[in-house]
Amino acid sequence: MLESFLFKIKDHRRKQGQRYQLGHILLFAVLAMLCDADSYRKIYAFIKCHCQQKTVETAVNSNNDVIVQVKENQKMLFNDCLNISATCRPLEIYDEPLDKNRNRIEQRTIHVFESTAVSDKDKGQLVKSVIKVERNRKMFDTKSKCWKSSDEISFYIATTSLSAKQFGDAIRLQLGNRE
Repeated sequence: MLESFLFKIKDHRRKQGQRYQLGHILLFAVLAMLCDADSYRKIYAFIKCHCQQKTVETAVNSNNDVIVQVKENQKMLFNDCLNISATCRPLEIYDEPLDKNRNRIEQRTIHVFESTAVSDKDKGQLVKSVIKVERNRKMFDTKSKCWKSSDEISFYIATTSLSAKQFGDAIRLQLGNRE
């Protein structure tokens, strides 16, 4: 009933750039607010978290593969990835060549694990690989004239098995070098 009402609301957005129907956007916003999302950021996090399962299922059902980043707000899946990377031996490790550009030096290491311990039964059947990407960055601060270091670890799940280099290339391409 709510859905049919939301789809009757006139959409005043320009056609250019309309990616989703207004009814879907409003429906997810209402659902997110019912789950205590009280800001745009929290609504976005709710939608991203709850649409991920559907994305993976749709990809598998249409004979496609997908690589999806696992965020910390997906507690069970994120903890599964942490546990897998801490207790299992990676199938492959790839150290990318040093990337030097625009006052930045970056080194990425990609670890690929077989997804044997994903506790969510539905996702566990779909996920073939868990990918851990370690990034070590050094940024040159022109004001202080010194290098500042930062380390970051990200996890991804995939519905396919690839080499660590192929996963690294796909993740970099997917994020458009904005990691």
